Amino acid sequence: MFNLSKSDYKVEILAGLSTFFSCAYVIVVAPSILVNTGADLEALVTSTILASSLSSIAMGIYANRPFVLGPGIGVNAFVTFHMVGTQGIPFETALGAVFYSGILFLLLSIFQVREKIVRAIPKSLKLAIGVGIGLF
Repeated sequence: MFNLSKSDYKVEILAGLSTFFSCAYVIVVAPSILVNTGADLEALVTSTILASSLSSIAMGIYANRPFVLGPGIGVNAFVTFHMVGTQGIPFETALGAVFYSGILFLLLSIFQVREKIVRAIPKSLKLAIGVGIGLF
């Protein structure tokens, strides 16, 4: 896992700190969006910190990848302003839907369905999607 020939503790600690500070905005932004649903701010901050830290640690331990994981701000906005705000779905039900979609995504990953879907998309379309997102 930790290969001293390619890195050392100082580099790893600096990398971890710089990654944390570049992503720490999520600790403030994600709860500030979701609080508009009527949920408790302290609970939202705590759950954001726990979800981000535990998933990032799991990524490092199990996948051996130095990637930080956190809640998607777009999903927070969709839940808050569309599902709860426009559709009138209770906050707990909307979060339940997000939870079950995560389970479905996990199962699609475990059974390698995601990879099959990605391989089925032509390269030109993959490039066009990247360009479209960049222009957006």
